[in-house]
Amino acid sequence: MVSRTRVRSRAFRGVALWAGGATVLTVCATPSLAQREPVILDPINISGSSPSEPKGFEGTPDWVYQAPTGVSVLSRELIEQRTPRNVSDLFRDMSGVSTAVDRQNPGLTVNIRGLQEQGRVNVMIDGARQNFQQAGHDANSFVYVDPELIGQVVVEKGPTSTVGGAGVIGGVVAMRTLEAEDILLPGRNYGSRSRITTETNQFRYTASEAVAARNEHFEFVGALSRKESGAYQPGTDGTLLFIGPGEPVLFTNQNNRSGLAKFTWRPTKEQMFKFGYVALDNAFSTGQGEYTDTNKLFTETATADYSWKPASQWIDFSAKAWWTTTDNHQYRPPRVLYGYFDLQYGLTSYGGSLSNTSRFDIPLFNVEWTNGVEYFKDTTKTGVITDQTNPSDAEWFSGPTPAGVRDVASAFSQIKVRQGEWLELIAGGRYDRYSLSGSGNFINACTEYAIECTQPFAVDTTEGRFSPQYTVAVTPVAGFQVYGKYAEGFRPPQIMETLQYGRHIGNGVVFGPNPNLLPETSKTFEAGANFKFDNIFVVGDGFRAKAAIFETKIDNFITTGTGRYPQAGTYADLVQTAFVRMNLLGPTTTIKGVELEASYDAGRMYVGGSYTRLKATYDGVFDPFFAGPPNGDAYLPFLRYWEREYFFIFIPPKEKYTMDGGLRFFDRKLTLGGRMTYVSPAAPITTADLLPTYQTNSYHLYDLYLSLAFNENLVARINVDNVLDKAYVDAMGVPTYPAPGRTVTFSLQGNF
Repeated sequence: MVSRTRVRSRAFRGVALWAGGATVLTVCATPSLAQREPVILDPINISGSSPSEPKGFEGTPDWVYQAPTGVSVLSRELIEQRTPRNVSDLFRDMSGVSTAVDRQNPGLTVNIRGLQEQGRVNVMIDGARQNFQQAGHDANSFVYVDPELIGQVVVEKGPTSTVGGAGVIGGVVAMRTLEAEDILLPGRNYGSRSRITTETNQFRYTASEAVAARNEHFEFVGALSRKESGAYQPGTDGTLLFIGPGEPVLFTNQNNRSGLAKFTWRPTKEQMFKFGYVALDNAFSTGQGEYTDTNKLFTETATADYSWKPASQWIDFSAKAWWTTTDNHQYRPPRVLYGYFDLQYGLTSYGGSLSNTSRFDIPLFNVEWTNGVEYFKDTTKTGVITDQTNPSDAEWFSGPTPAGVRDVASAFSQIKVRQGEWLELIAGGRYDRYSLSGSGNFINACTEYAIECTQPFAVDTTEGRFSPQYTVAVTPVAGFQVYGKYAEGFRPPQIMETLQYGRHIGNGVVFGPNPNLLPETSKTFEAGANFKFDNIFVVGDGFRAKAAIFETKIDNFITTGTGRYPQAGTYADLVQTAFVRMNLLGPTTTIKGVELEASYDAGRMYVGGSYTRLKATYDGVFDPFFAGPPNGDAYLPFLRYWEREYFFIFIPPKEKYTMDGGLRFFDRKLTLGGRMTYVSPAAPITTADLLPTYQTNSYHLYDLYLSLAFNENLVARINVDNVLDKAYVDAMGVPTYPAPGRTVTFSLQGNF
């Protein structure tokens, strides 16, 4: 984009300076010509970034660099350029955020500042929580969404005292699906967007079609997407533990269909009703060796919104109701040791929220006060059909992913006061209360010969807590802000954590419930700075940066441990073992970190990067006798070992950074860019007798990309991911499924 400046003076001496791909004219007055009449020069072209173009890291909007909290954004432009194989690939560059990647499972599991799983992070689609869980050897919490339907993603790190923060200690991931502005050309009220993508390395294709129309009172958006992918090849540069050179990564195929519809009605300028529906149908395979388990997953989300903003400083009201359900129909063919299992995993959630913001002035300050409530309810189910003759064998699957009900209600309030542009104070808090109920059969051992028996159990628990938050932000000079923040969080136990029972597949280890499981509580201290400067070296350039350090302390952190409980009957001096979800007691679990995202954009060239460093410390112990200690004291010599037998703690990379830069030509019509990513994984916490631990190594990845806009209607894009064909396993990936090798993507997008 070109800006024009008309310069008037009595006399000039010009010096041309080439800096950052732009031409600047430096003008000095000449005293000897001071009496001459003014001379009007022709316009001088000064090239820089357009004021309307975002200058933040990978397209991050400016408001992020004015927010006194940890927040990152994925823009629609980045999603279109990246053309991800799975939605988890989109979060690779974001500071403080990682994903637990299972290359066989297209679901998304987000880790924010070292916290993930079981509701610690709330992932929403158009404001509807996605709480689906299915037990397995790795991540258990999954969100299924098609990147083709995403308009923007906002990630808020840490607890929040507004809508979406109920029961959360890790953060909130708010995914917004396509709106009219993502589809329509500027100035148009109707139109369509067509995208087709194909890749090497078994990406096969993705195709989507979206349409939108709007007028003063109505707006409609509709979209459909189709995707197929196959068993890709890993990289050849390096050594992998489970996959040999040239061998495909089996069962990584997907057959995906998705769609959405949205309707908006504005009966008056002050009111708006919006209704949305999003659905995804994905068939994929999982398994190892000769056995292939087929999965047919279907998820749908419906939302209804109402907003009212009259000409009153006291009312800015919004209401939301939502419903979402996810079902995975999994068929496991017969093995050598046992028969087939036809399984149905499901979770249905519904909820809603009410919120109002009042804006008014008091002496010296402008005030913004938000109050609201939110509520949601989860109901899980697991259906099992099998040819096994032992009825309890069905609990191999129904026990670890148990049926139950949990609901969470929350009331929150947050007040912001501002003094001019230099001071902002925020105080808020929320009261969360949950209830959880369910039942099952607890496997114990009876008689002196330890014959297996079952004991029925039931859980019905309720608890609540108030969690405050405080923020102080100071802007000593325009464009530079420093802030400090303190926030507490409250995370109730999940259905799976509290109610799990049964056995591992094949009559393996016993799983046990823990009716006495305590909620997690957190305290987060954060200090940060925001930078936002324009016209630094050339007219129209910009520098953006966001930096933060934080420390989160979690009490009663929940993880899996080896529990021990008295045998039933008269032999209560003996113990039976089981895998049970436990609270870590004693020293708090502590996660410390540093985050940075920065970008310089001068129009014709841009460069940016992100950096994350984390350190997690798990010093706590747990009480292995969650159901009471055995008789006698024979266990005492073993206690100090039993208290530390915990595992399945998902630790994100201890260090990762990304550099992204490129050049733009022909008034931004052609962009050539490259990206480098470095990841240094942390060793997983596990036990030797569980599953073989994979070898994690640091790795560098290099990518290239190109985009060419033929005109306002047609854009072509090319990506070359993993240019050097690096053989590696994702830092939080499944050990037997390495990441894809070199992959070339071609995409064509038309907006009409």
